[in-house]
Amino acid sequence: MEVKNRGTVARSIELREVGPPPLEYPDELPAVTAGEFEARIAAVLERVDADWVVVYGDREHFASLVFLCNLDPRFEEVLFVLGRGRRTLLVGKEDIDFAFEANCVAGTVEEARQAGL
Repeated sequence: MEVKNRGTVARSIELREVGPPPLEYPDELPAVTAGEFEARIAAVLERVDADWVVVYGDREHFASLVFLCNLDPRFEEVLFVLGRGRRTLLVGKEDIDFAFEANCVAGTVEEARQAGL
């Protein structure tokens, strides 16, 4: 393969001291309402041809859980089981406090057992 010389471009390089760029961020985080999370869950269930949808999340794979119920698991894996008229959030003992902060209505494993699920 032949490489043709296209000429040399000479540029002077100058080293300057620059400050950090301005960081713009809101004083408060935007709030997502419970109604918005409900609408997101309804949209997921509307688009699938299944009775149940299982959403997995862990420390590295949390975006779907945050989008659907604002749960960002910190320590253990989480399953968010969605069914028509029924949902269950399965968390480990170290994420229980985070689950209480999730912005969704979900049953407990014991309630799921009692319902025969």
